[in-house]
Amino acid sequence: MTVINTSLLASASSTTSSSSMIEAKALLNSNWWGNFSYTDHCKLLGITCNGAGSVTRIVLSDYCFYSDYYTSLLGKLENMNWTSLPNLEYLNLDGCNFTGSIPEEIGSLSKLTWLDLSTNYHLEGTYGYIAPELAYTMVVTEKCDAYSFGVVALETIMGRHPGELLSSLESPSAQNIMLANVLDPRLPLPTNPMVVGNIVLVARMAIACLRSEPRSRPTMLRVSQEFQSVKKTFATPLCAISLLQLWNAEIDFYSINE
Repeated sequence: MTVINTSLLASASSTTSSSSMIEAKALLNSNWWGNFSYTDHCKLLGITCNGAGSVTRIVLSDYCFYSDYYTSLLGKLENMNWTSLPNLEYLNLDGCNFTGSIPEEIGSLSKLTWLDLSTNYHLEGTYGYIAPELAYTMVVTEKCDAYSFGVVALETIMGRHPGELLSSLESPSAQNIMLANVLDPRLPLPTNPMVVGNIVLVARMAIACLRSEPRSRPTMLRVSQEFQSVKKTFATPLCAISLLQLWNAEIDFYSINE
């Protein structure tokens, strides 16, 4: 005959209920769904819970894209108490028009394996500068810094965040995108071979750092060594250089003898 310790079961049930209530309170206080009953938080649009009533997935992208009413309920990421969602594994808030900063607490979620905050143009933070694999896995490697450098370097010579250009670099359309057309339009195109060489070098190294496969990116040590090497000149005019040539490193520099 099996003896069941009812006191232990009651204690476990109480703990589960308490944790579930904490998560429900975090969802309620975020104001993303308006008012709802604490006992119904697992029935909210975009919410998936495990058997214990703990939130494992938040996927709001579909609802945000197709419901103006639902989008109007959303606000800021910091409205959510992320530390109250310890079992969150999947977070997709693509296109939800969130504003404000990206909370550091999101990065502390140990079970989070998928994160998508794209198409939230009013967010303040470093999301637009971090490597894709870091956004999805939260695993930091030396190649993550290289990717961030690539974004910042391109932003510097373009005068704006590269945005959609990042997804075009590995596509055939890059052959038709000329370097001169993505440079900051507020500045005249340089003609001095040394200046042209410097710009092309920055663009080439930046693009090399933006490869989707981390192993294909140079290390920051390699980038630094390139910039510290002898000065270089480039005879080809900027208007004749495509991003595909930079991607494939199909360019020739000439050393300047000092």
